[in-house]
Amino acid sequence: MLPIALMIRGDRPADLDAWGALATALRARYDARIHYLHGCARHDPPVRRALASRCRLDDDGTFLDHPELMRKLAGMSLLISDRYHGAVFAIQTRTPLVPVASTTHKTTGLLRTFDYPVPVLAPLDRGLLPAYLQWSDRLLQDGDRVSRLMAGVHEQIRSSLFAVYGGVCRRLGLSGDAGTGR
Repeated sequence: MLPIALMIRGDRPADLDAWGALATALRARYDARIHYLHGCARHDPPVRRALASRCRLDDDGTFLDHPELMRKLAGMSLLISDRYHGAVFAIQTRTPLVPVASTTHKTTGLLRTFDYPVPVLAPLDRGLLPAYLQWSDRLLQDGDRVSRLMAGVHEQIRSSLFAVYGGVCRRLGLSGDAGTGR
């Protein structure tokens, strides 16, 4: 079974009927296990419960702290998310991402900096379900190449960060090779 993760902003309106239909379609199309990953301990549990009432989810709904979340995401074949932090975490774990527009330009700006091969999609509604599935197909077929692209971007970002903030990092006990990547 193919593990696929969803991260949905809990502090903004979302068409959870459409997200439930997407989860059901992904399960049928790929014999997938669908996991909801919390990005916020306050806002996401109600979203996960509401989504679970619309479709079957394969996680137990437990909120994961950052290291556990990163380990879980690293084991996913695909992430579909409207969270900026979902995009950042996907880069760190080299997990192919179907990015979804939210209320800010941050995800679009981040992915444009390295010509990510998937556009940021409009917020999900049932009419967009075929496009979401099409991009999921493409990423799952080309996942290794996308993972390598994201690994390179992750290393570039880390190198730039440590070049600019190296002194502060050393004082904090961090090194250029510390991190959460695979």
